Order: sequence, then structure tokens, then C-alpha cells
Amino acid sequence: PATEARPPWPSRVVADRRPRTFHVTEGPKDPEHPFYGQGSERGFVVDGLPGRELVLTRGVTYTFQVDTGVQHDFYLSLDPRGWGAAVYTDGVEGQFTYRGEVRFTPGSGTPAVLYYACRNHPFMGGRIRVVEAGTVVELRRPAGEERAQGRAATAQAGADQSQVARSLAYARDLLERSSSARRVRASGDAEAKALLEQAVEALDTAGMRLEAGEVAKAREAVRQALRLLHQAAARVPDPAQATRAREAYEALAREVAAFEHSYRDNLKRLGVEGTLDEARFRRERRRAESLAEAGRYEEAGRWMEAARDRIAAALTELLDRQTVVYEKQFATPLEAYRYELARYGSYEELIPLALERRRPSPQLQALVDRFVAKARDIARQGRELADKGDYQMAIMALEAATENVRRALRLLGF
Repeated sequence: PATEARPPWPSRVVADRRPRTFHVTEGPKDPEHPFYGQGSERGFVVDGLPGRELVLTRGVTYTFQVDTGVQHDFYLSLDPRGWGAAVYTDGVEGQFTYRGEVRFTPGSGTPAVLYYACRNHPFMGGRIRVVEAGTVVELRRPAGEERAQGRAATAQAGADQSQVARSLAYARDLLERSSSARRVRASGDAEAKALLEQAVEALDTAGMRLEAGEVAKAREAVRQALRLLHQAAARVPDPAQATRAREAYEALAREVAAFEHSYRDNLKRLGVEGTLDEARFRRERRRAESLAEAGRYEEAGRWMEAARDRIAAALTELLDRQTVVYEKQFATPLEAYRYELARYGSYEELIPLALERRRPSPQLQALVDRFVAKARDIARQGRELADKGDYQMAIMALEAATENVRRALRLLGF
């Protein structure tokens, strides 16, 4: 078969106020990906286009329908590398997911440039431009972010047509081979099947429009087909996926409970004010619990994840700003020792939760395990010293143990 022409670059986009759904998958990078030759050998694909640059309008809600595989959690970042760094959260719901929906409503304070990225691998995503409605945007390869490789000049009309042809082929593949389409066809849901048939008809229309040279109408027909497929799949959820969503939600709920217990315990022991936005935390958790009671576990998980991130950040900040002056704060060396022992325990409680959240590589896991093992050995020595009544040395040992646990947490991005 003939080699497909690459999408046009640079291209011009006029920002409008239509909400859109972007379908995000992943695959091996090819030279079309903006970060080809950098970071991971695999990259995100948006609506069939590798590392597609997006233009979003402030005040409009966009949906990312993510199916990128368990190793590639999708999120929004201020850093083109991604890799779990520089997380952007304002107006974002549901990120750090490899299967499900992420919604983003850029506001007046959203930076003009963001990136969609992978939490676990560098340079998998692409750039997002955030503008006001009606803005004309020229999409180019940003200097210093992407490989230095010129593109052969291509006639704009022909390039536009090849881009739509590529999107059309991607949509046809989804309708013919995707598990969601197969699930709809095998179901007894007449409305879902009707939506799927409408999607097929929309793609047929897109093909005819493209052959007639009506590129804009063909593009819109492809988008309509993808929307219809998404609506059909939503009516026939995958039972296995529903089970996974419930289990993931329950695990998140346990994390939140553990983080909150540690946070409250530390607040009580220290007698200080925390930084947690209590009203927002309670609202997110109640919303998650309400959705879970209705069986909407994927949505519930997104809200519980937001609550988890909020309480974890507050707990980490609380633990990091503890400064202990033993001779002033405690009446006896024993009280000071018990305080330091509890502080060590608070940090150690975070390790299994951090491992579950980050899912580190075997190499990073081994390094984290070494720090934790060292911390536990030092803490054991501290307890033995305390049993002998040497509280000053026991406190010093526990401080060293706590520092090793903190190193492990920093390796995991906490």
C-alpha cells in the first residue's frame, strides 16, 4: 500500500467554543511524534495522530477518553517531559488514569502552554495551547522541545486531506476491532446498537465527502462517528472493567482513610493547624461515596483520587515542617522518644501507599526497598536503646531512620 502522507505542519487552527472528546491511545513512536528520539520509545496517539498538538479554549470542557495501557497513566503537566513531574490540577478531573475519562476545563488562570503526558515515562505526550475563543493559532514544532528535522513542503489542501484520511482509518479500526464495539454488537441493547450503526453510517459519509474533496465535512463526520461510538460503549459497560473500577475505587477509599487517620493523629500530637482544605476534601469524598453507592465506580474513583491527592499533600507538608526542640517541647526524654517513634511510624505508613500509587520499575522498587530496610534496622536499634534507657541515642537513631524513609518517598515522587 502507498505510504500515508504526514499531517500538515505547521497548520492553522481557529479556537471555538465546542466541547470535544479526544481519544487517547499509545504505540511505538514514529517520526511524526513531536518527541521522536527523546525519552520513551512509545508515545501517546490522539485521534490517530501521534503526539497531536491540541488547541483548547478557555471556559470550554474537554474530555480525554483514555485507553493507554496499565503502564501509561495519562495526566496534564507543566513540563514537556511529564514523568510524574509538574502536575497541573486546576480544572482537571480524573487524571493519572490509563483507562477512563479525564475532563479538563481551562480557566482564566490556566497557562497558555501545557502538556499531556505519562506519569511513568518521559516525553510520551504532546503540547496543549490554551487560548481565548476566536484566536487563530499557528501550530509549529517548538524549538528546543522536538527533534531538529525539516519537513518537505506539502501542499496544504493535500496535507489536510491526508490527515482526515488518517483519522478516518483510525475510526474505522475502532469500529471494527475495538473491544467496546464488539461488546455493543454482542449485547441486547437496541439503542447502543443503533448508535453503533449511526457511527458506521457517519464513517461512510466521511469517506464519500473525502472522495468529493469536502475535507471539512469529512472531518466533522469522523468526529461524529467517534462520539457515537463513545455513547454506544457507555451504554454497555465491560463487566470486567466495572469490577476493576470497583476494586480500584475501594483501594483508593482505603488509601484516603489511612492518610486521613495519619493526618489527624499527627495534628493531635503536634497541636498545630493543618493546611488541608477541609470543606473541599469532605465534598470530594462525599461525592465519591455517593457515586459509588450508585454503582458509578469510575466517576467515584476520580473524585476519591482527588480527595486522596489532597489529604496526601497536606500530610506530607505537615510531616515535612515538623521541627522538634526536645528540651522545650517535652517534659521528659521518654516523651521525646515516643514522639520521634510516632513520627517515624507516620512516614513508614506512607510507603505501601506510595508504592501502590507510583508502581515503580523493578530497579526503583529495589532502591526504595533498600532505604526502607535500612530505616527499619536503624529504628530497631533505636527501640533497643530506649529499652536500655538511653533515650538521647534512641532519638538520634529514629531521626536517622525517618530520614531514610523520607529518601524512599522522595524517590517515589512524594
